[in-house]
Amino acid sequence: MSKKNNGSVAGDPAFREALLREAIQRGEDDIAAGRTKPYTPALTQEITERAMKRAQAGDQPKADVTPSPSTRPQISLE
Repeated sequence: MSKKNNGSVAGDPAFREALLREAIQRGEDDIAAGRTKPYTPALTQEITERAMKRAQAGDQPKADVTPSPSTRPQISLE
């Protein structure tokens, strides 16, 4: 499956569902193989810091972890 993250592909509900199902399966496979980490405040901080750095660098989140265009809140910068 192509993992393009643009409006036309990432906005397609069937494509988004397939991406989500793939991500869930990868997680299930990791759990079955014992590749897990305890969910701790330190891990939460690490995840947050990594996400902030990626956002500041202009990286776009994967389509499987963002709301669909129809459910995104409309924000006015006025």
